[in-house]
Amino acid sequence: MPSVIGTDDDKPRRKGFGVKGTSAGGDGVLGISTSKAHSGVSAVNDSGGSAVAARSTTGTAVGANSNSGVAVFANANSGAAVIAQSQTGHGIFASSNQNVGVEGVSNGQDGVRGTSSSPDHAGVSANNTGGGPGVTGAGINVGVFGDGKNGVHGHSVSPTDSGVWGENTGAGYGVSGSTNSGAAAGVWGDNPGTGPGVRGTSAGGNGVIGVSSSKTHAGVRAINDSGGGVPNGVRHLGKWFAGRTLRRRY
Repeated sequence: MPSVIGTDDDKPRRKGFGVKGTSAGGDGVLGISTSKAHSGVSAVNDSGGSAVAARSTTGTAVGANSNSGVAVFANANSGAAVIAQSQTGHGIFASSNQNVGVEGVSNGQDGVRGTSSSPDHAGVSANNTGGGPGVTGAGINVGVFGDGKNGVHGHSVSPTDSGVWGENTGAGYGVSGSTNSGAAAGVWGDNPGTGPGVRGTSAGGNGVIGVSSSKTHAGVRAINDSGGGVPNGVRHLGKWFAGRTLRRRY
């Protein structure tokens, strides 16, 4: 049987408290249970309202602490287990000194999903101030997948590094591009300055190799549409071969 039962009999309004605890220096209400299957404090609301409501003017509305187990556990059969909302601060802030700050796991949907309506911010933003990657993706097939007007956009302000860097340590291609278009290229390089649009270097092989299976097209084709002295040519060993098809393999 319950040790304490509180009932609000303020009819017809019934807007009072069933049980109210007030303290100037300690806990207003303290609940303790030694049962592994029950809570120190249990709240139930079968009328559609909140089972537990907490409010704080300047401090923490709800504080939870655990030495080894879970500090807060929430379970829902169909709706959201936890909804957090803030007008100016973080909706949810999680921190860990030795483990993962936030971890999401799902058997049928995304493990973690972020959505933003701001044109200047990302749905998910990651920052690493210790020198490691801001975002790391791992998958059986694709590590990171991007879908949008530009599937992936990389940006760098370093004069000696790349906006997008691809590396393959298993003897495969570092960067690959593919398209099914009859006019667009699988890989496109553009430089609005005076440097090369695409550059290839190799320590022991060909810097750039082009292969075509078409009988009417070249493995490598070079076009100069600037109206200069060499409108169509390939520079090889410091010389220009204008308007020629180079059939010799170098």
